[in-house]
Amino acid sequence: LRILRALRFSLLPGFRLYKSCVQAMRASTHLLPTVAVERIRQELLGALRLSSRIFELLSDFGLLETVLGLETGNLAALLLGEDLLEPGRLSGSVEHFAQEIEGEVSRAELLRLCLFCGEAAEDTLKRLKFSRRSQKLAATLNRQLLALENDTALDRLKRYRWLRDAGDCAPELLIAAHVLGRLPELDEIWSCYWNEFRVLRPLITGADLSGFDGPLVGRILKE
Repeated sequence: LRILRALRFSLLPGFRLYKSCVQAMRASTHLLPTVAVERIRQELLGALRLSSRIFELLSDFGLLETVLGLETGNLAALLLGEDLLEPGRLSGSVEHFAQEIEGEVSRAELLRLCLFCGEAAEDTLKRLKFSRRSQKLAATLNRQLLALENDTALDRLKRYRWLRDAGDCAPELLIAAHVLGRLPELDEIWSCYWNEFRVLRPLITGADLSGFDGPLVGRILKE
């Protein structure tokens, strides 16, 4: 565990690891799999709160697979995402991403991890024993990214359904889709989501169907 702790400390301003310490760390990386996953997760999150450079350090020490179960990650997507998470960049984003998704883990921290891990995010979160809620968010991002069509942003109905199916992680989905090059015009659709989508009523509710015969509704839904 001290290997991860030392990497975390190295991210602090003015902190530098001695050459002998680095050599000892590299010689002991094979011991990391014996450490409890919960403690590894704690150190990883602590380092990530300091800087996303922790992923570069893990890669340099050959620990990406041990810690995250990855051979490589998408650092470019992560850096683009961090830029979008800067205060004032997207309206309403600060309040949303400051929310805790699970104990002491914010939406911003989880999104950064998901952006780096990409399609493997859900497996990585399971590996590190994140909560089911966090794993569900990663699964939703993957599902909705696959569901994104070329004309989704332009077609009002498709856009509504796509955002609706993302649930409360729609802001994460918009950022992920943009940094992956799937949603070029982020500002416009972000504004649409924040100012229009969140206040829209569902396309249809139970009240709309209350005057119809039950079997008839069943046939309509089946068709």
